Order: sequence, then C-alpha cells, then structure tokens
Amino acid sequence: MFTGSINLKTKEGCIIRIHKTDGHTKGHRERKSLSSLTQVAANPHIYRCFGSAFTRQMHLVQTTPSFLKKLEQKIAPYRPEYRRAKGIDHSELLVIVAPDAARIPPSLSGYSYGSAICVEIKPKFGAFFLWPSTDSVHTVKSSSGLFCLRQNHSTKQSRWQQLSNYCPCDLFSGDRNRMARSLWALLDTPQINLRIHLDTQLIFSYEVDRLDRGLDSFFWDTTYKTCGGANGLNGLNGVCENGCNEESVHKCKKNRECPFTNDRDRLIRGLLLDALLHELNSENDSSAPISLYPGDRVAFSMNCRFHRALRRAQYPQLDASKVPINGDSSTTSSDQLPPDGSILGRVLATQLLSRVDICFVVPHYERVCECLIANRLTWDDYVGLADSDRTHLLGDSPELVKSFDIVEKYLISLVARDCSIMICLRRALPGCPDWVPTVGNTCACVPRMIMNAVIIDLDPKPLKKIRDRLSVEESIVHQTLAQHPWLLDSA
Repeated sequence: MFTGSINLKTKEGCIIRIHKTDGHTKGHRERKSLSSLTQVAANPHIYRCFGSAFTRQMHLVQTTPSFLKKLEQKIAPYRPEYRRAKGIDHSELLVIVAPDAARIPPSLSGYSYGSAICVEIKPKFGAFFLWPSTDSVHTVKSSSGLFCLRQNHSTKQSRWQQLSNYCPCDLFSGDRNRMARSLWALLDTPQINLRIHLDTQLIFSYEVDRLDRGLDSFFWDTTYKTCGGANGLNGLNGVCENGCNEESVHKCKKNRECPFTNDRDRLIRGLLLDALLHELNSENDSSAPISLYPGDRVAFSMNCRFHRALRRAQYPQLDASKVPINGDSSTTSSDQLPPDGSILGRVLATQLLSRVDICFVVPHYERVCECLIANRLTWDDYVGLADSDRTHLLGDSPELVKSFDIVEKYLISLVARDCSIMICLRRALPGCPDWVPTVGNTCACVPRMIMNAVIIDLDPKPLKKIRDRLSVEESIVHQTLAQHPWLLDSA
C-alpha cells in the first residue's frame, strides 16, 4: 500500500475509486470488515479469473478526511441524479488509484499518434442456462436473457422512457452480424451501458450525444495533421508512410467506393468488432477460469426468445424465417463463440464460472453464513484468507468446501455480469511492432489503429447480494409475465 497525498488538480491520467455509502450507514460500517473497494486489491481470485492482460494495475492509497471532503465537493456537480443517493464514506480512508483506461497506456502510446477514442460498454450477462422447467419462473429464465426481461421491471420502466433494444446474447455470440446489431442498439436506445470519450472528453452517453461531431473529428480531421511531413503527408502521389491516400479518403467521405455507410458504421464494423474479438497474447497470463466449450457442463443458450419476439414485432413485413434470430437453442462445441483470448471471451468465461441458478445457490449461502457466524468471521475475512487458512477453517467437511466454492464462484460470476469493457483506439505510427495489438486498416478511411482493451468495474459483490437476488429475479419474471404471458407458451 502506498501512502501520501493526491493532488486533485494535477492527478491526470488516473482514476480514483472510492467507497460509497448511503446516508443511513455512512461512518458506521463495521471496521473489522473490508469494504468491497479494498477487497478489489485484497482478493486475487477475481483477477486470476479475468487475467492480467485485461486488467489494470491498481494501488491502494491512504488519504485523509479533508481530501475525501474536497473530492466529494469537486465531483458533486458531475454526478447524475440517480447516483446522488450515495455519497463518499468518510470513514474509509483507503482509495484505489488506477490508470485511466480512456487513454492509451504509456507502453503503447509511443507507437501511436493523434486523437484517441474510447468506447465503454457495460455488456451484462451474455447467456442464460437451460434448466428444467420446474415452474413458471424457470420456464421464462430458461428461454430469455435476464437483461431483456429486466426491461419490463418497474425500476427500469420508471427510469427510462424508451426501453433498450440491446441484447447481450447478440454481443457475446461471436457472430459479427449479431454483434453489430447489438452495438447499433446501444447507440439507438442509450441507457447507462454505453459511454464514448474522445481524448477523455465525453461525446456520447444516455445524456450526451455529440458522437457524430466527435467521429468526424476522429476519422477525418486528424488524417492530415500527423504522419510527419507537410500537412501530414509523406512520400509521393499523396500517400503517407502510414498508408493514407488523400484521394481515396475523400472518396470515402462522399460514400463512394467505401464499404462503410457513415462514421458510426466505421466505428462499429471497421474497428469495434475486430477489437472485441481480437485475441491478445496471454502466454504468460493465467488461463480462463473455464473453457467455453466443455461438453460435460450444463448447456447454456444465446437464443433469447424475448428479444427475438421484439425484433419480429419491429419487422412485421418479414416472415419469421427472415427475421434475424439469436442462434441455436443451445450452445455446443460447434457453435460460434468469442475467442478464448479475446476480451469478450474472457468476460463470458467468467460469467459462466457459476452455472448454478440462484435458487440452488441459496441453501449453500445459508450454510456459509452459519459457518462464518460460528467462527466469528465475515465473508470479507474469508476472502482474505490464504488457501492453507481456508483449508483449516473448513476442516474435513466436503459439504462446507462445496458450499464455499459454489458461493465464491457465484459472486465472482456476478462481478463479470456487471463489469464494463473499455476499448481505446488511436492511430498506429508507421513501423508499429507486430506485438502491439492493432485493428482497422480495412479502408483508407479506417487506418490501422492501436487498441487497448481493459475490463473495469470489478467491484466484488457482498455476500448479502445472494440473499436479495432470488426475490429480485422472481420479481423480474413475474412482472414480465404480467405483460407478456405468451412466454409460457411452447416456442
């Protein structure tokens, strides 16, 4: 842990993560227990699941109450209304300082130039499990993704005037057409699951839409300002060392002889699809927690029935066979999925770390709570234990070992189902080494770009999350069925 001061005026290029609390609990958190914030630094199991190739190095820093008070005052005008229900916990003096994922990191910046665009996606759970239909709740949860079902919940409908057309199953499918459809949906019906920055300045969110102006600047204004030489062009016949051809670029601007329809299409099909599927070199990294293709595991599906019905309603002129659907009924080793070494593949593998429905997790949760209470420990205490201490605590009880394993894997899978992906892109300099991850170079208007893919928002979920989740998921299904009873009909 580092100690020292943080200057709010000069601390550029870093993100400060703080522990928040509501007014009822501020200053009264149990001191013996680690906050979820400090668990991020204390729990290596989370980072082993996501892999160091996709996570940032973070430092735990000691602050002061006066610093936290100044920080709260500084950020207050920028916090959306729904976030203001919670404030900074002044009793937690530890904060996490991490590199700003909206910037190309120093290790790659020397091979790039120009403006940097960063796309932040909160993808949510990209699959659902095919459990036996023992009741109406399981029938619905075994046919549709939870994100799509949640759009019918009262908490969503009271907050958003327009429900999202985005389906996480499309994004995680690995199919480029479905992935593109999901990204277009994020742009068309923005909620809190998409933010885009240009040179760290927000240009798109559910509150801001300066995207077209920002993309015009990113794709066109910088083309002639770099690459060296007069007006940014080197060599002969208007072709620079980086492959930019002035005549071809102008043709693309007028949509002539160009595979992309507009700048948003350039961002999605020209850059983001490749970035999300790009396999990073992870030879020295920990392997994914599970393979996406094991034949002996519980089957999962990406065929979201609710989303498919929504698309059919949007395209009534097409017969059912022509409406794009969400894949086969279940996922097997022959189905297309994101590569294991891609950022989507890593997140999906961690989301599927637990393949147990919440109703089956609850009995194990209760057993874990009894054990912790008997030993006067909290879940945070258990998380911080070394493997040898865990073995000593659980003794020779296979039931306890199984319950703690199921609960821990479920909580880590919840982290993956609520994390965010950040893709930062910047033009690559001529002669960029092969080891530097790059995408683009598909057209004169989409030059070769350096990419940096990071998984953020890896906040550990508290143990009590399990206690509340069963009732929340049941409420989501019941409210969905009240509006869409056809979900119980045979498909």
